[in-house]
Amino acid sequence: MGFKLHVDLSVYDSYCSHLEREVSIGEGYHHIERALRCAEEIKARDREDRSYTQITRVML
Repeated sequence: MGFKLHVDLSVYDSYCSHLEREVSIGEGYHHIERALRCAEEIKARDREDRSYTQITRVML
């Protein structure tokens, strides 16, 4: 589908819980994977990756 949606963490948790309840009514229970990364976590990881690349260049 290719769309983005911005919600706060409490809305996201509420929506995941709602989906889990709906799915559990049907056939068995299926856990909804909550793979949410906040923007700050992504930025920190990107900064870390860039710093390792710069260190590697200096050492070569």
